[in-house]
Amino acid sequence: MTNSDSNRFDRIEAILETIASNVGDISSKLQEIASTQTEFNNRINSNAKAIQALSQEIRDDRRRANEQIARLYEQTVRVSAAQADFYEMQADFYRRIDAVEDRYANIMERVTTVLERLENR
Repeated sequence: MTNSDSNRFDRIEAILETIASNVGDISSKLQEIASTQTEFNNRINSNAKAIQALSQEIRDDRRRANEQIARLYEQTVRVSAAQADFYEMQADFYRRIDAVEDRYANIMERVTTVLERLENR
């Protein structure tokens, strides 16, 4: 073996050591990437669960809001019906007062007529 062969082997050995070192670095970087990807996937799953929970809460809130709106409309209908009944009763009350006033006026006319007849006798 000559000196040039020995140099060549030394250079090849140095290249192989560099390659082995680079492969080790690449392997550790790949492990870091895999770990980061696992963490990322966990976060994605966590976010997906949070989104599902929030979506369910939104659906529940909308359902409750729709129920409350329906109850509000129902109460509004009841108030409107009660108001209509009140106005009907009020109108009936005023009609009866008018009828009583008319009767009173007729009675007063009769009384006046009777008193005038008694005075004229």
